[in-house]
Amino acid sequence: ILMTNDLTEEVLKEAVNLKAELIISYHPPLFEPLKRITQSSWKQRIVAGCLQRGISVYSPHTAWDSVRGGVNDWLGSFLSTHYDLGQPIVLNKDRPDCGAGRTYNSLNDGLTLAEIISKLKQHISTPDQHVPVALVHPLTHKIKSVALCAGSGASLLKGQSAELFITGEMSHHALLDANHAGSSVILTNHSNSERNFLPTFKPYLEKSFPGVTVTVSSADR
Repeated sequence: ILMTNDLTEEVLKEAVNLKAELIISYHPPLFEPLKRITQSSWKQRIVAGCLQRGISVYSPHTAWDSVRGGVNDWLGSFLSTHYDLGQPIVLNKDRPDCGAGRTYNSLNDGLTLAEIISKLKQHISTPDQHVPVALVHPLTHKIKSVALCAGSGASLLKGQSAELFITGEMSHHALLDANHAGSSVILTNHSNSERNFLPTFKPYLEKSFPGVTVTVSSADR
C-alpha cells in the first residue's frame, strides 16, 4: 500500500517501483468525469497507468475529514493540552461524534495567538516557513475559541463565532468577511493542513493488515 496526499505522475512512478497494489490517495485524482482515457493529460495517464498495472486507488477524503481521529482531529491535536477535545462544526446525523470541521474552546486561559502560530508551524512541519495570517487580535491576545477545517474551509467556517479560524486556504474576500466578523485567520497552505496526517495513520493500517507493507509517499509534494 502506498499512501499519498495527491496522486501525481511522480507518485504513480513511485508506486510502480514499490510494486504497490493499492494507492490510498487522500485527494481523489478525478473531480470531473473522463470521456476518454488517452495519453493527452496527466490525469488520463494516471488512470491508464493504474489500469495497465492493476493498481487500485482509494480516496477517503470526506471520510477522513469527518471521522474521529481523522484529518481535522489531527490538525487540531496541537491544541489538546490547552483546549477541549473539539466538536464537529457540521454533525454527522448517524454518528454525532463525527462530522465536518472542528471547534475548540479553551481550558483555563488558552494560548496566545503567537503561541498558537508557533505550535501550529511545528505541528505541520513548517517551522521556518512564513504562515499567512489575517489578524484582528494582537499576538499577545489569549485565544478562547478556535474553529478549523483542513483544506479549503471558507464555506464551512463562515458564520462561526470563534476568535480564530485555521484552514489551508481562503479567498481574499472570505478573509475580509472573517476579520470584519471579529475572527483572526491563519492559513497553513492547503496540503500542509493535511499531508502530515498520513504518517499518523500508517500504524493503524499496519496493525489492521499484518504482513502488508505500508509506505508513505516520498514523491508527494
